[in-house]
Amino acid sequence: ATLQGLIMLAAAFVKLQEGQPDKFERMLKEALHLLKEDVGCIKMERLLEKAEKALLEKTTFKIECA
Repeated sequence: ATLQGLIMLAAAFVKLQEGQPDKFERMLKEALHLLKEDVGCIKMERLLEKAEKALLEKTTFKIECA
């Protein structure tokens, strides 16, 4: 489910770049529910913080290894 969440997260940001903020918000909220476990060097706690901020501000962010 976590990998699915990362894919959904990426797709949400495509919608934001396409100028579809409603779809961005819906997809990002769905992704947040799927992101549960760390994946390699990607720490979910930090990723969720960034994603929640992006949801509020309608901005993108970079996923970085911790």
